[in-house]
Amino acid sequence: MYKPKALVTGASRGIGHEIAKSLVQEGYEVFGTSRHPDSLSETNKIPGVNFLKMDLLLPKTIDAVIAQLGSLDLLINNAGYSQIGSVEEITFDRIQEIFDANLFSQIRLIKGFIPKMREKQQGVIINITSMAGTNPMPFSTIYAASKAAFDKFTQGLRNELAKYHIMVIAIAPLYANTSITQNLDYNKDSPYRVEIEKARASRRRQLTNSVHPKVIAKQVMKILKLKHPKYHYTTGKNAKLMGFFMRYMPQKFIEKMIRKRFELNY
Repeated sequence: MYKPKALVTGASRGIGHEIAKSLVQEGYEVFGTSRHPDSLSETNKIPGVNFLKMDLLLPKTIDAVIAQLGSLDLLINNAGYSQIGSVEEITFDRIQEIFDANLFSQIRLIKGFIPKMREKQQGVIINITSMAGTNPMPFSTIYAASKAAFDKFTQGLRNELAKYHIMVIAIAPLYANTSITQNLDYNKDSPYRVEIEKARASRRRQLTNSVHPKVIAKQVMKILKLKHPKYHYTTGKNAKLMGFFMRYMPQKFIEKMIRKRFELNY
């Protein structure tokens, strides 16, 4: 019996971990990526998932995964980097690194699997973006910009591949209770330090009170069963309400609401 082949990036923890587990239960042949697959703990391992070494900042590891798998039925781009710090202080090297991880490496992986999907006239590409792309958290501006670009890339690619019956979908979580590392791009002497630490503490609280990654994995499974899925889905606690505010409320109100949410009293 044929098992559809799926690749989930960043499958050792969080959202990717739960998606990979759910795909195994749905009968997929599942491959997951990790920067250090040989040192995964028993908690991070998933029965039925074959882990491959891939680092978003090392193109040769991306190319190796493409060469090893050859073709896919389903690609889920979940891995990525987060950050907090001011635009003024973050270095260009760090900006490049964030865009490499959250956009360019994703594109590299997608490009590697498109030809076989196009030849077979079928395939699904799901990109885990973020509501930060339309609702940026203060002092995570570079991260938000990379996610916004990835979202628009997804929308454009969807139209390019529609002729070949390849579905391209973006799923944008508002928050998920995961252990994703938020790299610190500031120091104790930063003129923004007080505001950054307030925003960081607020983000931690919101992550703690957000949905479990299982909720997002469940949504992915539902989407995969749809004959004509939409291009974009939001997910998470209050995600639809936040989306409504961003679309229909005055910009001045939105800005005030965001600053209040992250305890920026100015």
